[in-house]
Amino acid sequence: MLERFSGDQDGVPLFLFSALNVIIVLATPQRSSDGSILDEDANFHDLLAVLKGMNGILRHSWGSLSDSPLAPLLNHGAERWVFQQQLSQAELGYLSPDSSLDELAARLNAEVADVTELVVYARVIDMLRDATQWVHLWEGADALIWIYRSLEDFIPLLELRTQEALSVLAHFAVILKRCENQWWLQGWAVQIMSGVYQQLDYDHKHWIYRPAAEIGWIFPNSRE
Repeated sequence: MLERFSGDQDGVPLFLFSALNVIIVLATPQRSSDGSILDEDANFHDLLAVLKGMNGILRHSWGSLSDSPLAPLLNHGAERWVFQQQLSQAELGYLSPDSSLDELAARLNAEVADVTELVVYARVIDMLRDATQWVHLWEGADALIWIYRSLEDFIPLLELRTQEALSVLAHFAVILKRCENQWWLQGWAVQIMSGVYQQLDYDHKHWIYRPAAEIGWIFPNSRE
């Protein structure tokens, strides 16, 4: 679709439209027919779709966007990402262990045979580990920047909805729960956790018990 547009003329409106879509999807909790917020399905496909769209626009139109009136905004986003990276490296030797992520990594290493997939999972777990340490220093759109960067390579695995990818996604809920001072992220931790739980088999449900407990989400009383 992007080939239909000229990067010079259409990059800015396309990017603004894509960014607005991301905020709308994040800020709109799924609701039932009677208007109550649902707690069964995160409907995560919408977020994946808009993030993929934003990624495509940035890749296709980066040259024109970097010379547009949006350049300061994009530069600020890049600077905040560098700041997050610097935080993650500043005191690497002093990071407290996260046993739930260590446990997740060990399970993935034991169960996933594809080396390429393991590399992606390892990178995502590293980003989760870093965010756990530094999320309290984030401000403004830092959470959105982190979500976009963290999911960038992970989206293809999520689209396959493998048990392993869904289990990793559940651990994102812990970070999102800590970002709920941003109104547009409120409720997403619970929606993601409940949606993942519904799609996991009995064995993999045990993989997400600890992150679920950390955000205060209680497993349904079920023998499935």
